[in-house]
Amino acid sequence: MQRTNIDWCLRPDGKPGHSWNPAFGCEHGCPYCYGQVIANRFYKGDFSPRFYPDRVAQPNGLRKPSMIFLGSMTDMFGVWIEQIWWDEILKVIRDNPQHIFATLTKAPERIRSYLVIDELPPNLWLGTTVESEDEARRMAWVRNPYESVKGVRFVSFEPLHGKFEWDIDLEGIDWVIIGQETGNRKDKIPAKKEWVIELASIATDYGIPVWMKDNLVPLIAKEELLREMPTEWKNWLKPVIKADDILDGRGEEELEAGELHAKDMVLSR
Repeated sequence: MQRTNIDWCLRPDGKPGHSWNPAFGCEHGCPYCYGQVIANRFYKGDFSPRFYPDRVAQPNGLRKPSMIFLGSMTDMFGVWIEQIWWDEILKVIRDNPQHIFATLTKAPERIRSYLVIDELPPNLWLGTTVESEDEARRMAWVRNPYESVKGVRFVSFEPLHGKFEWDIDLEGIDWVIIGQETGNRKDKIPAKKEWVIELASIATDYGIPVWMKDNLVPLIAKEELLREMPTEWKNWLKPVIKADDILDGRGEEELEAGELHAKDMVLSR
């Protein structure tokens, strides 16, 4: 397990969180996949799915509260994931309530094949990737219809490959992340500023916090990037703030505002 440069994955002190990959590899075949690039560099191009039992207990050795991206090098709900893997992973998540574990999937319809939703630990955040309106249906599988079910449900619009209309349904979504495609592939689809602004406005109208990724610069000036975290993250953060007087000495009043702007934090990208 290592520190991550994913800018929304943050520890309570505003420093980078961690990535945890007990499973590795993916079969989705996305043309812009950074995981395949890493596999080409370090695994001789072998990006076939596999499980590493020796990595399962890694979060147990992390004492300070952190946000941990689970499965940054795979899709934890891909057809290749075995139930026994999830059983072991869930035990670690439950045993480490000081951490937040966030995972993203392009197969949210399979979430209930592995997990009992109303029995999930609140520190497991479930998200889905939506690139365009054609994939908006994925949100129906992650939205939270039950007030009794804890844990954040979020959507990552990255890479943002098109405009979203105002009638998009974000009900039951707790957090929105927006980013654009990176890399230099031949058919790369760069985002447009108006796509980003309109999508952020829709989320704001729903009362949903928005995180704009660093890769949206220079489409949007760095100081204008929205850096909003869910209430659940702030509540998890508060006890640490009181104990350690971190985040440049900012008090609870500023945290209550619900916005962590780029100028307040040093992010690694």
